[in-house]
Amino acid sequence: STFPATDFNNHGNQLRAYFQKHHNFFTKQSVPAKWAVSAVHVPYSAGYNHYLSIPNLGLTVYGTTNSIDITPDIADDLAPFKPALLAELSKGPEVAYLHSHGGPDIIWDLTASDFSNLANLPLFMFTWGCANGNFIGGAEKETSSIVLAFIHGKNQGLSFLSKLDSNDIDVYSGNCPNCGFFVNNQVNFFKYYNKGQYVGEAWLNVEHDFAAFPL
Repeated sequence: STFPATDFNNHGNQLRAYFQKHHNFFTKQSVPAKWAVSAVHVPYSAGYNHYLSIPNLGLTVYGTTNSIDITPDIADDLAPFKPALLAELSKGPEVAYLHSHGGPDIIWDLTASDFSNLANLPLFMFTWGCANGNFIGGAEKETSSIVLAFIHGKNQGLSFLSKLDSNDIDVYSGNCPNCGFFVNNQVNFFKYYNKGQYVGEAWLNVEHDFAAFPL
């Protein structure tokens, strides 16, 4: 059966549409592509994967052959590469990781309408832009939220992990030799995700890592 299209003025329809996407995935009516996409807002040497690319983040299950790595020629000059990124995201990969400056309504030059218009979405999206995950502030904030546009998108788009504010999880534990600066500590998350853990389980283990070592 088909549920009503997403409607930001009707939360019941939104929830039903999300459950339909969820159902489609677990019944294999919707199957994500077996690769990962990363897009980082600063360039890297030609012929090398960026240090924040999917393989270098530790998500080795995809390897370099099943990973798409997009970086600009000039730091933060993202517009010329936006079409290529949208094309890769629209193929519905299992994982997408976007790293750039941002806010509740933008990441890697992508806005809510960009996510809403994609026929397919990544199964899981992980972003590292400031306050990407914050949609508190009324109907206007909800309408422009990239997270909500992703979750309420057309196909797949089941899980989105992002920061609530500019300082969220940007901490350093001097007593945790393998933690480093959490602003670049996505490696810890993917370490657990690579073992087959669910998103929430992997993130909880990252939180436990930091809780175990006082600042």
